[in-house]
Amino acid sequence: MLQSVREVGIEEGIEIGIQKGMKKGMEKGRLIGKILMAQLVIRQAVYSEQELEIKSIDELKRLLAETEMKMS
Repeated sequence: MLQSVREVGIEEGIEIGIQKGMKKGMEKGRLIGKILMAQLVIRQAVYSEQELEIKSIDELKRLLAETEMKMS
């Protein structure tokens, strides 16, 4: 009984972790897409997709804000 409860808890924890990881990945993907599109609009390729992929979400948000400022 205790083992099965523990296994259910572990499975639920894994599922929650997967969901959170997917959500973060999707957010990063959207930010990267916006940055790349903004770079195209202003005709300034500063970062490649590979360079952006290794950055944190906070860094990507900052870069997007900077790039959008250049569009104004």
